[in-house]
Amino acid sequence: MVLAFLQGNAKAVYSSLDPSECENYNKLKEALLTHYCLNKEAYLKRFREAVKRINETHGQFHTRVKSLFEMWYRMTGAAQTYQDLREQMLMEQVFSTYKKDLVIFLSEREHKNLG
Repeated sequence: MVLAFLQGNAKAVYSSLDPSECENYNKLKEALLTHYCLNKEAYLKRFREAVKRINETHGQFHTRVKSLFEMWYRMTGAAQTYQDLREQMLMEQVFSTYKKDLVIFLSEREHKNLG
């Protein structure tokens, strides 16, 4: 049972779900990620702002940054091809220069690419 491995707020999130959702790994994972505000924007921000920690080896830093990137890319829902990655990176870079209301407007209309 997953509950035995959860602590603190994670247990509260688990307890707030319907029993059927608790048994569904993807539903539980989504609820936990939402609770801790770990969405694609958070992972992208962490990726872009990552710096090597004092006691972290270069290999550990590389692994941590790679993990942040992979979590961000997985959460974008984009396919796993070079072209999809390129489009996603270009879109994120362009969106980072826009005002938040324009980004929301374009995102609501599901603009998958800028071309």
